[in-house]
Amino acid sequence: MEANYQLEANYKLKANYQTDKLIEMLSIQSPEEVLSDNATLYQKTRGRVGEAAKFHLRQLEWLGFEYKLHDNITAIREYIANIVERMDIIILNDHFDASLLLLRKRFCWKYTDIFYKSFTVTNSSQELMSQSAITKLLSINLGEQLLYEAINKSWWDQSGVEKSTFWNEVSLMFLILSG
Repeated sequence: MEANYQLEANYKLKANYQTDKLIEMLSIQSPEEVLSDNATLYQKTRGRVGEAAKFHLRQLEWLGFEYKLHDNITAIREYIANIVERMDIIILNDHFDASLLLLRKRFCWKYTDIFYKSFTVTNSSQELMSQSAITKLLSINLGEQLLYEAINKSWWDQSGVEKSTFWNEVSLMFLILSG
């Protein structure tokens, strides 16, 4: 048990370090430059080189997918289907307020249980990724894209999401929280 905890702690520490390094690189360079032939991305990591070392299947690996199957699209799709089938609660950051409302209804929480103080954190000098950079990331990270699409579809399939009254409630909550 303790060995598993230590292994998980080491993995999270390493993942956080890699994420911090990527954020640091993005604060110095544009996303386009980071995704181009940047020497700092081309470090050997667990047998992978280049962009794949930083981006390829990070979430799937965290969920237990064996990286040696990374070229097997059927294995990736089957693993994703297995993961999504076992998910009981889905929260999307893209629809955070709506996800909180779904949780409120599911667990019979009060509105005060889901209210939060919202802060806007942006860096207006940050360049947006070009379409070619996005396409390059998605080609490196097809498994992650498939995972996101499957989880997103499951979120939209939840009961109540399709009702206009639900989205009116989301809008009202947004107005209350941002006001």
